[in-house]
Amino acid sequence: MKTKLLLPSQIDEAADFIRNGKLLAIPTETVYGLAADAFNPIAVAKIFEAKERPTFDPLIVHIADFEQIFTVAKIVPPAAEKLAKKCWAGPLTIILPKQNEIPDLVTAGLSSVGIRIPNSEITREIIRKSKTPIAAPSANLFGHTSPTCAKQVLDDLRGRIDAIIDGGECKIGVESTIISFVNKIPVCYRFGGIELEYIESVIGKVEIAGFHGKEDFSPGRSLRHYAPKTPLYLNKKESDFSPETKIGTINQEGDLYEIAKNLYSEIRNADAKNCDVILARLVENKGIGMAINDRLKRAAADYKD
Repeated sequence: MKTKLLLPSQIDEAADFIRNGKLLAIPTETVYGLAADAFNPIAVAKIFEAKERPTFDPLIVHIADFEQIFTVAKIVPPAAEKLAKKCWAGPLTIILPKQNEIPDLVTAGLSSVGIRIPNSEITREIIRKSKTPIAAPSANLFGHTSPTCAKQVLDDLRGRIDAIIDGGECKIGVESTIISFVNKIPVCYRFGGIELEYIESVIGKVEIAGFHGKEDFSPGRSLRHYAPKTPLYLNKKESDFSPETKIGTINQEGDLYEIAKNLYSEIRNADAKNCDVILARLVENKGIGMAINDRLKRAAADYKD
């Protein structure tokens, strides 16, 4: 399969790929996604095949505007609507009871579905023109470091997908925060681009799901995830290795938002240097730093809960 590179001006052609049951890599503010028609189970199955993603890991459905949520979700509790209208378009995914028309493959057989509106006008326009919500996990091989530019998508998926539309570099650089409204008390299943502190200021106390690698209920829950090929260590120093060990590091200077934006590119760049190990450190565990630390822990070879 030849992967076609599209420009932002080629939105109509991009939407044709979705309508025709093909795979299209799309830009968002978080990371690049691998999109297919959310109502087409044959197209959705191609996502799992291209990414080598296990089918127990549910996908997030992307919509273009709030009104479209009712084509995907059966119920939208007031707290979920309040939070969505505060944070969308943006890096927030909310989990709600799904409409029966959403294929079980999208939700890993669960009765709930993750939904978000991406803050990319390119992608929202593709959704509008294709006239369907799109299912879209990150556009990389399963478990690998997520892509934040078109080149990184091609590094992983060239020849596996039909097309990619190049929307430049992602502005946030880590995935969306995931909040479930399936039960009475909201639950955070993944830290991400919307700070938990802000979410709680809007809807009150949110429970935090344990970091135990359960793949149920939400994407991105595997303990080993977002990982480079080179072993990445959080709890070691250069002196812990023999002098002949080739050690790579990632730049973690600047504020937390800058670190988050560059995190995956830094990991990929270090991975490309053919080092023996990569060393990194956790950051201040607040705001978007919680998302940075979550990704580093899941990428690390030496992290234990």
